[in-house]
Amino acid sequence: MGVRGTSDDSRWEATYRYVDDQIDRATHRIIVMRQWTPAFKAGIEVNPAADEIGLVANWRIVAETRRRPAVILGTSSDRIGTPAGQSYYATFAKSLHRELGIPIAPYAAVSWSGAEDRFIFPFGVSVGVSERVSAMLQNDGVHTHASFTVAFGRRWAVTLLAIGLEEPGITIGTRF
Repeated sequence: MGVRGTSDDSRWEATYRYVDDQIDRATHRIIVMRQWTPAFKAGIEVNPAADEIGLVANWRIVAETRRRPAVILGTSSDRIGTPAGQSYYATFAKSLHRELGIPIAPYAAVSWSGAEDRFIFPFGVSVGVSERVSAMLQNDGVHTHASFTVAFGRRWAVTLLAIGLEEPGITIGTRF
């Protein structure tokens, strides 16, 4: 959900995303995931306009340390704008807050795009604006997007999206 540092007992999360002016598959997206272990979460992703249900999962295989980035393996539907396909990725992420004194966290990934039958290379950076507000600029390997997230307590978050830095969208998420 983009909410970091929550330490409650929530094991489940659900998100609903709406983006304007996209292909049917990308317009509405619902994800329900469970945190099965501290390092692994998995669930289902539903793209109702495309009658598509798929697997979504993230497994942190290497925890971040002061000198080493986290390494996360995962899968989800392919990037926004693809008509079909699953994506499989390895992401390297590192918070630089301790090193730079500002809450910034860059990431880079290698992703297999099932829709395009090729590797793509997503990257981006998240910046903590305050304890409950963050902003992210990301490139999905083809297009650049921006987001701005506000957390409401420990259970709810709303993210405003700019797909391709132009088209509006919103994600609403909860933990339970």
